[in-house]
Amino acid sequence: MSFKIFFINLGEVLVALLFSTISFWLGALAIYWNSDNYDYIQSLSATYRNGELWIFATAFIAPCVWMLAKDEAGFRPPKARQGVITLITLLLIVCAFGFASSKTSVFLGVKIDKAIEFSVIFAILATLARLAAHFLIVFREKIDPSAIMKMDQDNFMRAYEKRRG
Repeated sequence: MSFKIFFINLGEVLVALLFSTISFWLGALAIYWNSDNYDYIQSLSATYRNGELWIFATAFIAPCVWMLAKDEAGFRPPKARQGVITLITLLLIVCAFGFASSKTSVFLGVKIDKAIEFSVIFAILATLARLAAHFLIVFREKIDPSAIMKMDQDNFMRAYEKRRG
């Protein structure tokens, strides 16, 4: 892997991260400017105290499942990628469950404060999963375009011959 490809993908994920978290850090700025009781870090934690990081993590990795499962040629993803899809899907489910649990004050039998702490960890995991998904997409198997065209032509001819009888 070249450094250029690495930095391009890292840049894409960081831009997505920047725009996805804008409500957190701008909200923290607003709280900080309007409050004498909070420093910026306290203001930042106030923006995700109600489980918002769970929603962020869920929304941030949801496209990864689609990006990894989709293959331009219409074939199923290779088995190695299917394992990654499964892991990211499980992470997605845990994050969605984390938000639901934070609303009911239960997260795997843990108090709500721990659920909020876990949301920070899972938001970081979601960001790393998104980065991994980008790298896997870049290095997906190379498919021969002429073979795809030949396959499309053969499928068309079979369908045409079947229709004509």
